[in-house]
Amino acid sequence: MEYSGIFVIYILLVLNSIVHCSPANILFAMTGPNSHYECGVRVAQVLKSRGHNITFLVPKFESESPAVTKRADVFNFEYTSEKKTDSLDVGINIYERLNNANLIGKFKIGLEILDLVSRWWRNELEKFISDPLLMDRISDAAYDLIIVEGNFVWLLPFAQRHHSYFVIMTTYSLNSVNLEWFNLPTELSYIPFDNSVNQFTYDFRKGRLSFFERLINLVQLFQKFHIHTLLGQEMFTIQKEYHVATDWWGHDSFGRAEIWLTNSNFATDYPRPFFPNMGLVGGLTVEASKLLNNDFESIMAAAGDAGVIIVSMGTVIKSRSQNLVNSMAEAFAKLPQTVIWKATEPLPETVGENTLLRKWIPQNDLLGHPNTRAMVYHCGNNGAFEALYHGVPIIAVPVFADQTDVAYRIMSNGMGVVVETTTLTNESMFRAVSEVINNPKYKNRAMELSAIYRDYDTPVEMAAFWIEYVLRHRGARLLKSKAADMSFVKEYLLDVFAIFLVIGLLVVITTKHCFSTLLK
Repeated sequence: MEYSGIFVIYILLVLNSIVHCSPANILFAMTGPNSHYECGVRVAQVLKSRGHNITFLVPKFESESPAVTKRADVFNFEYTSEKKTDSLDVGINIYERLNNANLIGKFKIGLEILDLVSRWWRNELEKFISDPLLMDRISDAAYDLIIVEGNFVWLLPFAQRHHSYFVIMTTYSLNSVNLEWFNLPTELSYIPFDNSVNQFTYDFRKGRLSFFERLINLVQLFQKFHIHTLLGQEMFTIQKEYHVATDWWGHDSFGRAEIWLTNSNFATDYPRPFFPNMGLVGGLTVEASKLLNNDFESIMAAAGDAGVIIVSMGTVIKSRSQNLVNSMAEAFAKLPQTVIWKATEPLPETVGENTLLRKWIPQNDLLGHPNTRAMVYHCGNNGAFEALYHGVPIIAVPVFADQTDVAYRIMSNGMGVVVETTTLTNESMFRAVSEVINNPKYKNRAMELSAIYRDYDTPVEMAAFWIEYVLRHRGARLLKSKAADMSFVKEYLLDVFAIFLVIGLLVVITTKHCFSTLLK
């Protein structure tokens, strides 16, 4: 009996060693906006609890931010240079022009956006590679695995240089640009290419694309090839200037990732094929709601049956016009609901008695409160998943980048409506909010999608599983497509088609020659 007990303990220890991996040295390169950094933090917290050593690479100008300082005793931090570019403001100005452009103008400005992205990547790479002390510290740390935020492919050559495994973790949803970089098929006939660049309005509730929409998809495919060229040029320039020895540059690096974790979920995304080394971890910041403090709880209770509307427009709204927030405030003042507004600059000049401005709100906890009726939102991915989890319909007001894509997927799934900033007035905003509040179909659909979303595994646990999978098995070779190692000609069988074309031409020429001979 005593021996059987020892045997059971031995088996449990063996199983434990199989399930868990040895503590590893992991670098999170999350040098984007705070919302991107927070996604990495949620995964890092799980990995930290399992014994791994975690270091974050963040911009120097973020070193004093609360998001960093409050975790200084939990994680290690490395910082890129002090340089802070104006890419965000420039990008917002371009998107403002995009909103007002005609069809041809949208395509031209779309190319301008891609050029901006390419120069942004170059700036980020230069901030890193021009700091030899930072490079030496990271080299000496000998990281077992590097987790790279999908917007910052500039760090991928470094992973190859130091023989580290790397995982790509995107904070945005699946889009056709990155799918192609990851060597996944781009289904142009039934999936939108990417609505964040050209901002064309699709309605996928009908289940198919029109001829015009498929034509737009094809044109956007050529835009993708354009950014491939731009990115390659920028990276090769850096390689020559700084004498970096690597053959990993540009979009080709994506396909070499062991695992790709993407902030997507099929509860709101379009069905599409993908490889087994892709993990859908949409909603990394989602969690069950906690009890509100007395201040917010009293507000929710005082709202009565009319309920509460949450307003959160992110930080990008700072660069927008005063007229926009004034129009929103006028619309909210006419509503019977209480409005809790996470307000950033510029603040509305006047607000109704039902509107409460707060510098900070417990957004996830408010969304989980039973008295919350809807959310007016700029459609960042994190908050959209929080609303989805809690079954709260959305009035989408996209401002920048992939927010348009998120907004129209919300609309096409029946979970809300879209109000464009270029046409937003107090009347249009009032109509949109009233429609979502008073028509039960939006709330019902939000609850349906919430049930589907909750049926999946917890995103942070799934992300941690895939990261430890790479560590346990020293990569994910059996799950990776061979397309990353193939040329464009081989991948798309162009050489095979060329042979058939040559054979066909030979048959035609030979047949023609035979007929000519017979006729003589």
